[in-house]
Amino acid sequence: ATSVAGMEPLAPPAPLALDETGSGNSELRVLGLSLSALQVVREAALAPLTNVDGNGGCSRRRLEAAALGGPTELADLYEAVPLLLAVAPLLPHGRDLCSRLPSHWLDISKRNDAFSARCLFTSRRHEQSVFAAVPPSLSLRLPRTTREWQPPLAVPDRVVVACKELAKEEAWTVQLHPAHCSVRVLVRPGVLLLRMLLNGTALPAARFTWRVVDSQRGVVSDPGLHGDEHEFSILSNAQDAEHSQPAHFQEWPLRREQLRSLGWMISQERRRREPFVAELRHALPCSDAQHWRLEGCLRCEYADVKGGVLADAIGYGKTACMIGLMDCTANDPPPEVPPAFAGFAPSRATLVLAPTNLHAQWVAEISKFTGRALKVLSVPTCAQLKRLTAQELADADVVVATYRLFYSAPYLKRLQELAGARRRGFAFPKLPCGGSSARSGRHGLSARGTAAKLFAEWAAAYRRAFESLPALSMEQCWHEEEPETPVRTKMAKGPSDSTPQPVALATAVVAHEGGQDSYDGKGKVQQRGGDGRHSSLQASSEPLPMHTQFVPLEAFWWKRVVCDEFHELLSRYPPAQVAVELFHASYKWGLSGTLPLSLPEIRKSAGFLGVQLPEGTAEANSGGEAPVQVAQEWLDAFVRRNTAELPPLDEEEQIIPVRQTPHERALYLAAAEQLRGRGATAMPEAQLSRQAAVNLLKLCSHFCTSGADGVLTAEDEIRRQLAIRQENLRTLVRKIRPLMERTTLMVLSVRHFEPFYCQAPQLADYRCLSEEPTMSLTKRLHFLGVEADGDSDELCEKLLTAAGEASEEAKEMALRPDFDLDVAGVASEMATVPQRSWAGLEALAGSWTAPEAADATIESPCASLTALGFGPCQSGRDFLACAARQVFDSYASQRPPLPRCARLRAQLGMPRQPHGRADGNTDIQNAFEDATWLWLCEREN
Repeated sequence: ATSVAGMEPLAPPAPLALDETGSGNSELRVLGLSLSALQVVREAALAPLTNVDGNGGCSRRRLEAAALGGPTELADLYEAVPLLLAVAPLLPHGRDLCSRLPSHWLDISKRNDAFSARCLFTSRRHEQSVFAAVPPSLSLRLPRTTREWQPPLAVPDRVVVACKELAKEEAWTVQLHPAHCSVRVLVRPGVLLLRMLLNGTALPAARFTWRVVDSQRGVVSDPGLHGDEHEFSILSNAQDAEHSQPAHFQEWPLRREQLRSLGWMISQERRRREPFVAELRHALPCSDAQHWRLEGCLRCEYADVKGGVLADAIGYGKTACMIGLMDCTANDPPPEVPPAFAGFAPSRATLVLAPTNLHAQWVAEISKFTGRALKVLSVPTCAQLKRLTAQELADADVVVATYRLFYSAPYLKRLQELAGARRRGFAFPKLPCGGSSARSGRHGLSARGTAAKLFAEWAAAYRRAFESLPALSMEQCWHEEEPETPVRTKMAKGPSDSTPQPVALATAVVAHEGGQDSYDGKGKVQQRGGDGRHSSLQASSEPLPMHTQFVPLEAFWWKRVVCDEFHELLSRYPPAQVAVELFHASYKWGLSGTLPLSLPEIRKSAGFLGVQLPEGTAEANSGGEAPVQVAQEWLDAFVRRNTAELPPLDEEEQIIPVRQTPHERALYLAAAEQLRGRGATAMPEAQLSRQAAVNLLKLCSHFCTSGADGVLTAEDEIRRQLAIRQENLRTLVRKIRPLMERTTLMVLSVRHFEPFYCQAPQLADYRCLSEEPTMSLTKRLHFLGVEADGDSDELCEKLLTAAGEASEEAKEMALRPDFDLDVAGVASEMATVPQRSWAGLEALAGSWTAPEAADATIESPCASLTALGFGPCQSGRDFLACAARQVFDSYASQRPPLPRCARLRAQLGMPRQPHGRADGNTDIQNAFEDATWLWLCEREN
C-alpha cells in the first residue's frame, strides 16, 4: 500500500485571493459566487473522451469532454481528484453572465439558485437556471474507472492528528469556469478518511481505499447480516489462568473464578499478541447528485487498545476484581502520554466513575479490601473537585467520581470558561431534560426528536471544549499578578528570545482559601480573594504550578478509567457517555451485570474503548465483513463473564402431556403460529413477551396469560382475542381506503400526461404515432432493439407492443414526441430500475377473485369485513387485493382531466382540455391531441 508518511509537512491548498480591482468581482458578490480554493489539480489524470464509436460512426452526444483515466494514487490527504470535465450547457443569458465573471474556477456546489448544478446530474432544474435542460440520456455519468477500488493508502497516526481540520471540509466540489464554459467535478477522499478515523478516539494503523459509485446504475450492496435479532454470546473465563492473590487481599481473598477474571484483566492490560482488526465502510453522497457516493473502505488495526468489559452477573464480585487489579498494579509507573496527544497531564490514578448511589460503596469497598494501602480521593460533586489540586489528582491511586459530575453547572461553566479562552464566544447549548432522554407522552415523538437534536449540538460543543484543553496547556499558563488597567494582556518583560515553555496541565486558576473565581468574558479569569480584591490572571512563561485547583478531569491522561454499571452509562447518562468516550487513559474498563447485546449497543461499548465497529446496514457494509461477525469477534476479544464453580446439578427431563379443550387448543395454535411466522395478527400479550415460546408454556397451564378481567373460560378468552383482532381490522380498513384513493388519483394524474404509465400503451392514446413518417418509427424501434419491417401501421403496432414489454424508462423514451435517436442511444444501456410498486398492486387486484362464502356458523376474525363490503377475505393478501379492486372499479369510469391536471396544463402553457369530452375520436378531441403532441415536440417544452 502507498504510504503518506513522507508527505510532511502537510498544508491545505491556499485559497485564491480576490482582486478587489479586478473585473467581474462585483458580479461575483451580487450573485453570491466565490472563487474555489481548488484551482490547480492533477489534470493529467483526465483522459479525453471522443464522440466516435468503434465503427467510425458518430455516437450519441455527451457533455463529458474528459474523465478520470485510470487508478489514482493520492499524493497527500488534501489532494482533490478530478472525476470529469464537461461542457457547460449554458443558455444565452448564462453565457452573458459568465462573460462578465473572473476567469477562474468558481465553486457552485450545494446551490439552490440559477447556478445550481443539479440539473446536470438529474432532471431537477431551477426555473431561472443558467443551464439548459439536459435529457436524462445526457446527464453526467461517472467514469468507469472510479467504480473500482483505488490503490490502498497506509496512513500513520501523526498525519491524522496534523490534518484534523480537513474533516470539516466538503468531500465533493462542483466547479464552473466562466471563460471556458466548463464544469468540473472534484472529489477529496482525504475528507472521508479523516471523518472515518475521527469517529473513534483511538488512532489505529489504518489502510484506506476508496471508489465512487452511482446507486442508479446497478451498484447493489450486499445484504449481509444486520444483527437486529441475532443472538450474541459472551465467553466464560473458565479457560483463563488464575492469578495470585493481590498483596493486600489477605483478610478478604478472591475466589478461584474471581482470580481467573483478575488474570484475564491483567493480560488485557499487557500488550495484545495480535491487533483487533475491523473493516469499516462509509459513504458521502454528492450534495448535487445524491446518487453519486464517495465510498471508503478503512481497515483498522487496533494494537494499543487495552482494557475491556467485565460482564459478571450481579453479586459475582466485579467490584472486588477491579480493586484487585488496582492493588496488583499500584506500583506501576505513571502512564506515558503519546506524542500525538501532547498537552494532557499524566496521572497514575485509576478514575472510577459510578452512579451516585454507588459512590460511597466504592470508597467503602476499597477501604475494606486494601485498608490504607491505596490513596483514594472522593469526588462525588464539583465542590470536592474545587478543593483538589492538580498534584493531588496526579499522585492519587484512585479517584472515585460520579456520572452526575458531568451535569454539574459549575463543572460545565468551568469547561466553558477554559474553552472560551481558546474559542472566543464559546458556550454550551442547553442540555434537554437535564441530560436524560425525553419523557414519553402525548408529544413523545416530537419531544424525543427535539431532544436528540439538542443533545447532538451539546455533544459537538463538548467535543470542541475537550479539544481545546491540550491546546491551552501547550500555549499558555496562568499566574497571579496585580490587576492591570489595560484590557489587553501585557507581555512579560524579559529577553526578546525567551519562549514560553509547554505546560503539562490545562489552564487552571490558583484558588486561595475562601476565594471565588469568575470569568470576565474578555479572555481573563478574575479571582476574588478573601479581602474582596480582584486579581488578574494572565499569560506567563513559567510552568503551571501543580498546586492549581479545579482542574477538569478531562485534562488528565489517566492510568485507568473504570465505568461501573456500564449499561446505565450507555443508556441513562448521555452527557457522561460523550465525556467518558473522549477521556484518555492507558486502560479503559466497563463493569456491567446486564450488558445489552444488540448490535447498536455493542457498537457503543466498543466506542468506549475507542474501537469502531461496522454499522448494521447493508449499504455501509457492501462487500465487507458482516457486522454481526465483527461484533462477535469484539465480544470474544474484550468481554468476559464469570462462571461460578458450583457442583453440577442433576437434570431429569419429564414430558407431561396436557389435554386441552378445543378452545384452549385454538389459543395454543394461534400462539404457535405467531411464533413461527411472527405475523401481524399476534396477540398483544404475546408481543410483550420477549420469548414467544414462554407464552406457549404458559398456555399449557392456563388459557389466559394476560390476567384480563372477566375472562372465566377459554371461550371467553377467544371472544376477547377475536374482538381485539376485529377492532384492529376495522382500524386498518379506515386507514387503507383513503390511502388507496389518494394513490389512485395520483396515478390517474400521471396517466393523463403519460398514458403508458405501468401499463401497455394503446393506439387510441398514441394516434399521432400512426401519422409519423416511417423513418421516425424505424428509429424508435431501433432504440428498443426491434427489427423494423412492414408498413406504417405494422411498425406502429410493433412499436407499441415492444414498448409495453420494455422498462418504464425505455418506454418513456421510445414514446416521447421529441424522440431523437442520437440523444436516446440504446434502450439496453439505460439504467435498470426495479418495477414500479403500482404495477404489482394492479396485478394483485386483477388476479383477485372472491372465495366461496365461509360457513356462517363459524365465527371468523374477518367476518366483520363482510359488513364493510370486503367480502369473505381469508388473508391479508385477499384483503389488500379486494380493497384495491374496489377503489379501482370506482374510478374506472372517471377519465381525466382532473382538477390538478387542468391547473398544471394552465401553468405550463399546454393546450387546454376541451370541456365535455365525448367518447370516440371526435374532431374536437383529435384537434386537442394533435395540439398537445405538437406542443410536446418542442424541445424547450
